[in-house]
Parts: sequence; structure tokens; C-alpha cells
Amino acid sequence: ETDNEAEAKPAILAIPSKVKPDKRTDHQLFAKCVLVASTIYTTFSYAVSVYALNVGGFFDTLVKRKNLLVLRPCLSFFCGIFSLVSVYEAARYLMAKRCGMLLAPPIPLPSLRFGTLGCKTSLRSFPKTRTHLMDMALSGPVVTMVLSILLVYCGLHMTVNATPHSLMRMPAVPSGVVGKSSFLVSMLVMKVCPKLLLLPLSQPVPIHPSVLIGMTGLIFAAINILPIGRLDGGRAFLAAFGRRRANLASFLTLLILFISALGGSTTVSGFCALLVLLYQRKAEIPVTNELTGVNPLRVWILTFLLTAAGAILAPFPAGFGEL
Repeated sequence: ETDNEAEAKPAILAIPSKVKPDKRTDHQLFAKCVLVASTIYTTFSYAVSVYALNVGGFFDTLVKRKNLLVLRPCLSFFCGIFSLVSVYEAARYLMAKRCGMLLAPPIPLPSLRFGTLGCKTSLRSFPKTRTHLMDMALSGPVVTMVLSILLVYCGLHMTVNATPHSLMRMPAVPSGVVGKSSFLVSMLVMKVCPKLLLLPLSQPVPIHPSVLIGMTGLIFAAINILPIGRLDGGRAFLAAFGRRRANLASFLTLLILFISALGGSTTVSGFCALLVLLYQRKAEIPVTNELTGVNPLRVWILTFLLTAAGAILAPFPAGFGEL
């Protein structure tokens, strides 16, 4: 018999209703505290770094004059990033509640480049159907991507229309970070302020903080929609195409992720790829009913999100590569 015929045969597993996903697979309390503290540190460090090149004298005021009041914009930037993470998690929890699923408390994951990669959230109950699993998995990325695109687009408009005094108070980053590091963001830049694409990649330019916060949201949403293990993309892929294809997609995506990270051809750093491998590579727990698939509309939504993730993580031609 062929593999397809074997996979098509239904199988029924009877287990007691009291059986729940094993909680011992979660990190110990110390490891969780380390991840939380690391994420707070890396996110605030990222907030400070985007203001370091500020033409209004941010660096001199902080280092030479020891004036900590200059860190107030960094705190707002920090809160903006965590607001996006909170929106992602709120969308996921609301959809999980609607589908009758229980989720563990989210554990934030740090990023050396963008502050955070979002959160690791384990399932505390078995999803009833593949449709429920997919709806829960897609909710966070959809809401966060839409909101992040709006932040980038509006932030670019506010940058273009800002007064010279306002520009002096904005973060300053190399033009390549905004103009060339992400294909999708570059398309928005081309629409709103195309002259930015003509600047040298290393030239610092003032940019509204909403742009950088939106870019961070796009990146951690794109990473989480990749079809890997217990990332939301891995859950959605499992729901759409079955466990065998999901395992294959997870292996191939991890392989591509590490090759791209080593070659510096995407916004995904080696540290990010390592965190995904350590914490999210395992296959998701079983669905109560794995025989009934999902409707074609959900499959098309997943396909669109995977395409969007590729456009977010891929650099613009002749761009920075890894951020």
C-alpha cells in the first residue's frame, strides 16, 4: 500500500477525558524569569540604540551630562513594542477562548536585533478540531501584521510631514534599516518617501518611532507565522495539511532559516534561529479530531500570510540583508 493510502485510513484513539497536555514540558521557573528579564533588557537596549544617533544630542545628554530624563522617549518606544506584543497575545487568547481552548501564560523571547521575538505560548488543552487550532494560530499574526503595516505607513507620512524641530527629537537609524532591510517595508517607503531609497545605506536618517515599532511587529509576526513546530505558523500548517506534511515543512523551514541566517540574506539572525530551534521546534500536541480538515478559505489565508512573511523577512534587492 502507498503512503497516501496509509495516511488516509482513519484511526481512533480512546483516552480518558481527564488527560491534559503534559505541563512538565514547560521551562522551569528560573528559566522563565531569565527569559522575561532578558526580553526587557534587549527591548529597552534596542529602544536606546535607535535614539543613539539622534541629531538632537541624545548621546551627549545621556553620557556626558548624565541626564536620565532623555530616556523618556526610549521608555515610550519600549512600551510601544510591548503594546504590539500584547495585542498579538490578546488576539490569540480571545480566539482560544472562543474555540474552547486553554493556553499557558505567554513567555517572552528576547532578540538581540529587535528586542523581542514575541512570546512562547503552550496549549493547556487539546484543540477539538483542526479548524479551532488554525483559527487560534492565525489570529495573532493577522491582527499584528495589519496593525504594524498601519503603523509603518502612518509613521512614514508623519516623518515626511514633520518640522525640522520634530525631526531632531525622532530616532535616527541608517537608511538601509528602513529602506532596504525588508521588501515589504521598502514597498511602503517607495510609496510614501521614495527619496529615502536613494540615500547611502549607512547614512543616519531621522524616522518616526511608529515606523520602527511597526517594523518590529512585522518581523516577530512574520517569524511566528513560519511553519515550524509550535510556532503559530507550524500549528496552522498542521491544521491545514496534516501532521506528516507539517513535520516536513518544519524541517525544511528550519534548514532554510539557518542557511539564510548564516549567509545574512534575511532579517533573521542566527540568535533568532537558535531560539526557535530550542523552544519552538517540537510538533504540536494532537487535535481531538484530526480527520476533519479545514475549509479552502483558511488555507488561502495561511498561504497569503506565508507569502507576506517572506516579503517581510526578505531584503530589498541590494539591501542590508540581515538587520
